[in-house]
Formats: sequence, structure tokens, C-alpha cells
Amino acid sequence: VLNIKPVISKVVFYDDVWKKAYRREDAAKTHIGGTPNVSYEIIAQKNEVMENGNEKELQALFDDNLGKFPLYYSTPSLREYIAMEGQYEVNINIDAELYSMLQEQIQTNNLCYLGNSEGWIDLKFKKI
Repeated sequence: VLNIKPVISKVVFYDDVWKKAYRREDAAKTHIGGTPNVSYEIIAQKNEVMENGNEKELQALFDDNLGKFPLYYSTPSLREYIAMEGQYEVNINIDAELYSMLQEQIQTNNLCYLGNSEGWIDLKFKKI
């Protein structure tokens, strides 16, 4: 059984906008307008159809050139972030040899990842 003790001095919650990959097959206008990358072969045609704004022409351009558009476009989405100052103390039982190896390795390679781009942490080991 692990004994986990959070020692948190500050917690901040905030929302930020990020780009999410998205695809709606029924929305040619959204897809065409949302993706900055298309094949060079249809750029002029895309610009012309976008200026006219005709939904049927947009759908036809999209349907006839599916391979020349990316599979996904980006759409701005809100994402909640949590920033914490502090630490988590976790008591674990390990043998002396593993403890020595970990102490040696974190001196040059202390890259620990918790599952997202903001989830990098520093480790410290101490005997109790």
C-alpha cells in the first residue's frame, strides 16, 4: 500500500484555447475554411469558390478532391489546465541497490512524464 501525501501550496485553474483536430464529413465549408493545408493543385480553385460562398460549389469541390484536403482541420477549443505549486510525497519500499541506481540516474536524466505535455515532473529520492 502506497502512502501518498500531497503538500500543495498553490493551485490555479485556468482555461486556454488549443487547436483540436476535427472532421465533419457533412460540412465542406467548415472543413475547407478550417484547414490551412491543401494540395497546391486546387489552391486557386479553393480561393475562388470560398470568395463566392456558394454551399453547393464548396461541397462539390470538397467531394471531388477529398484526397487533396487533409483528413482533419483544426478548430479552437477550450481546455482546462491545473497548475500546482508543491509536491507529492510517496513512500515506497525498494531495496538499497535500486535506490542507489535511481539516485545516480536522476542526476543526469530526471525526465518523468505524467501523461500530457504539461505533465513533466522532477523526482527526488530520500531515505527515511
